[in-house]
Amino acid sequence: MLAICVILLRYYNQIDHNNSVKKWDIITRKGDERIYTQLVRLIIIDEIHLLHDDRGPILEAIIARTNRLIKTTRSHVRFVGLSATLPNYEDIAEFLNVNSIGLFYFDNSYRPVPLEQEYIGITEKKAIKRFHIMNDLVYEKVMEHAGKNQVRTFIS
Repeated sequence: MLAICVILLRYYNQIDHNNSVKKWDIITRKGDERIYTQLVRLIIIDEIHLLHDDRGPILEAIIARTNRLIKTTRSHVRFVGLSATLPNYEDIAEFLNVNSIGLFYFDNSYRPVPLEQEYIGITEKKAIKRFHIMNDLVYEKVMEHAGKNQVRTFIS
């Protein structure tokens, strides 16, 4: 049996990733809360590919602050970054100071069922027209596979 203590840092029922990140940011900034940060041995960042969204700068600050804490206190903290869509995983691993021995990347060959990917480019410059085209294409593709296959769409 492992001697592990898990502390939940939020007091609400609904998951709010922004608040979790912001709360940890506040805790790691405060000097009087140092006891919490020194007890942490594992930080799991789910959907790490979202470093470019609104929580990205806060997440980057937390990671940088934690890395500095690791270096100054010589503590052992493991980062686990999870993402289903992270083409630049090596860059993220470098940012997290992950040793190459501890870097794991699971490509499609690990999937129990093969994944079929289709990329569709839209060249329309006008935003409203582009959104209408995207909506139409997504609808067509979903209807093409409805009842036959599972479908997941990523739109950017």
